[in-house]
Amino acid sequence: DLVYGENLDVITITETWLNDKIFDNEILPNGYNIIRKDRPGKKRGGGDIVITPEDVYECLCTLDQNKASGPDRIPATLLRHCASSISSSLSELFNKTLSIGKLPKEWKLSNITPIPKSGSSSNVTNYRPISLLSLVSKVLERCIYNRLIEHIGEKLHHLQFGFLKGKSTTSQLLQVLHDIGNNPDNKCQVDTLYLDFAKAFDKVNYELLLFKLKRFGISGNLLSWLRDYLSGRYQRVTVLGETSNPLPVLSGVPQGSILGPLLFLVYVNDLPDCVSSSSSLAMFADDSKCYQPIKCYEDAEVLQSDINAIDSWCKEWQMSLNHSKCGLLRITRNSQPIHYSYNVGGNLLKTINKQKDLGVIVSKDLKWSLNVQAVSNKANKMLGFVKRSCFHASDPK
Repeated sequence: DLVYGENLDVITITETWLNDKIFDNEILPNGYNIIRKDRPGKKRGGGDIVITPEDVYECLCTLDQNKASGPDRIPATLLRHCASSISSSLSELFNKTLSIGKLPKEWKLSNITPIPKSGSSSNVTNYRPISLLSLVSKVLERCIYNRLIEHIGEKLHHLQFGFLKGKSTTSQLLQVLHDIGNNPDNKCQVDTLYLDFAKAFDKVNYELLLFKLKRFGISGNLLSWLRDYLSGRYQRVTVLGETSNPLPVLSGVPQGSILGPLLFLVYVNDLPDCVSSSSSLAMFADDSKCYQPIKCYEDAEVLQSDINAIDSWCKEWQMSLNHSKCGLLRITRNSQPIHYSYNVGGNLLKTINKQKDLGVIVSKDLKWSLNVQAVSNKANKMLGFVKRSCFHASDPK
């Protein structure tokens, strides 16, 4: 409103460390005026975002042209080719949605395409849902994400490795296996508890998420926009050209979105805080494991206490653990390990001999023969497919 509504010769918009104890005449030369909006007690902003045409153009040019279009059927190819012509108009539209804290309802609709997995095609659980949103709305999300990650990125827990630049499954595995690998050589066992959250992304409570966003310093128009972004969403299923009636989405971060993964990280960011300093927690989005060296029975009791704390956190924030998919991997080369019966919410944790951890098979003796065999089998299957496909091809020799 200040930019468009005032007839000023010079406008400077900046964030300062001013507080209500500092008067305007202490910082301004003669002939200048200042319009201030102080935030007592806060170190940084997070209330307002301005999206420039350059921001929009950059996001349009990075659209994947192979991605399918959403409910509005506007393809990525068209948006990329028209980027220079529409970036200014889209910038105005995006800033308008942010200033009023509203997202067009057409951008809240998603098409769900079921992709079959292994197993019977008549079993609905054997399908993986792919959510397709409007690509224009995803450009807006990308612009907001780029600003939002600058504000909250450094506040995200260092034990979180999912969906963050510079972190990956590889970096987490290297860290965890380094921690664990140092102990079996010293004849000390490490009890590793693999935790499986039941439909974690779908169970995020909107009001609780907004509460946590406030704790991250998000406020003002941006918080209002995020509230509207999360609410009033619909989805419909499309199969073989047929489309179902849309149904409301009552919880969870939007599937297939740009902001969804980041909002989920905000939601689970305080989970590591409930674990004691003697245990370690590693997270890749909702994929979590808690591990601790076990030198005596008391160490196992401390780990059980940490499991109880994680279970209590889940109840407080309306998440739940899938007890049947949680497991204990007792990593040791000791012939007489310490046996402790861990439980989650009163449900006994099963003991496992191996676990596929972020794509790598980890065994209880920390040897890699099982993983090497699995990789070899997969490579042989791919090689067999290539040979069958190239049966009539000429010999390259």
